[in-house]
Parts: sequence; C-alpha cells; structure tokens
Amino acid sequence: MVGFDRHRSGGWRRRRIAVRGAMILAVAALFFLLTGCGGTGNRKDVERKEENSVPNQVLVRFKKGVSPETVLARMGAMGFRVQKRIGSSRTYLMAITDGRPMKEVLQKLRSLQEVELAEPNYITPLPRVRGTIKPAS
Repeated sequence: MVGFDRHRSGGWRRRRIAVRGAMILAVAALFFLLTGCGGTGNRKDVERKEENSVPNQVLVRFKKGVSPETVLARMGAMGFRVQKRIGSSRTYLMAITDGRPMKEVLQKLRSLQEVELAEPNYITPLPRVRGTIKPAS
C-alpha cells in the first residue's frame, strides 16, 4: 500500500476522536438552542417567573438529616399544609393556608435553618415545535 506507515497509523485515530468530539459539541449546542436554555438573567425574567406560579403553593427542600416528622410538625405549626413529598427526596410541595403573600412566605422559609431551598411552584410552559398539532381545548 502506498502512503501507509505502520508507525504513524495513530494519526487517523486522533482525527477520528477529534471529529467525534466536535460532533458531540455540535449536538449539545443544538439541544440547548432548541430547548431555549440559557436565560438572560434579567430581573424581568425573575419577576415574570414569580407571576407564572401556582397560587398559594411553594416547593421547599430541607437540609440533610431533617426527618419527615420534623417537617410535618414544623410546617404545620407555621400555617403550611404538606401536599406531597416529591419522590424520595427532601423536597415537599406545601400549600399556604393562611393567605400570606408569596414574598413574605419565601423570606420566612429561607430564614429557617432546616430549609435549603424555598421557591414558588413555577408553571413552566413547554416550547412549541413547528409542525406539531395543538391539542383540542
């Protein structure tokens, strides 16, 4: 065979690996473009999200080591009702039973030492894909 050198045959392997890497990056970039990831980080986006949440519902993630019994007792005493536990995680869906404003509730929950994360139960619309059929209303 002409031009084939057994000692330099590793070059095609390096090129093949480089091409695979470039293809993986291209697919990842396309995925992020199509799913709309990478928000602008503007305050308006955060305010819009706050408006697009289920009224009187909040998601709360507790720190490791906090027992479910402690969660139920502590949240019940503060005027919350645990609606459900999200899987086997430390995250709970809570209902605000006393009608307090969302900002006040979130500030109070975030100030507790047992709470790792507290946020509204956001409604996230799915992106529309061109050519799909709209469901009947």
